[in-house]
Amino acid sequence: MRCLRGINTLTALGLCAEIGDWDRFDHRDSIAKYVGQVPSEHSSGQTRRLGKITKAGSTHARRLLVEAALHYRLTPAVGGKLALRQRGQDPAVIDQAWRIQRRLHARWKLLREGRGKPAGVVTIAIARELIGALVGPAPTRSKKPLTRSWRSSTAGASSSVTSSMTRAAIRTRLDDHGQVSSPPTRPASCSKR
Repeated sequence: MRCLRGINTLTALGLCAEIGDWDRFDHRDSIAKYVGQVPSEHSSGQTRRLGKITKAGSTHARRLLVEAALHYRLTPAVGGKLALRQRGQDPAVIDQAWRIQRRLHARWKLLREGRGKPAGVVTIAIARELIGALVGPAPTRSKKPLTRSWRSSTAGASSSVTSSMTRAAIRTRLDDHGQVSSPPTRPASCSKR
C-alpha cells in the first residue's frame, strides 16, 4: 500500500484498522460501499436518480482516502519520499503503483478540466477509484485479483502482479521506531530456487 502516492504508514495503518479483514470484500464496489463512497439512489418506476455519496461507512477511512486522493491532482512523479518507500519493493509492485498513479491523474484531469466537475466531486471519484485499486495490494489479500480482463494473457499477468504485491506488502515490516525494516532473509537451504 505504501508504494502508492499519498499513502504512507499512518494512512495505511488507519485504512487497515478501519477496514479490518480485506478478504470479506468480494468485489471493488463492495469495499467502496463499506466506506460509504457510492452514490445514493432515488428510484421510482423507470426513473433512476443518483445523488450524493451515502457516507454510510467509516468516516475515518473515507477521510484518509480523500486526503490520499488529493495527491493525484499533481503530475505523476516519484519524489524523494515515495522513492524511499518504494526502495527494496518488488518491481511489479512499483510498476503497478506507477500505473495506478498515471490512471488516477488522467482521471482527475478528465473530470476536472475536460468535464468541468467541481474539485470536491472529482476528489470523491478519485478516492473511490483509489480504494478499488487498494483491493489488490492490501496486506491480507490472498485471492486472485478482482479485475476481469477480456484477454487471458492480461488476466494471467495481473494475477502475478497482485500476488507479488501481496507478498511485498506482507514482507514490509516496521521496526520499533516506525521505520521500514528489511524483510527477513531465508537460509540458502530454505530457498525455493
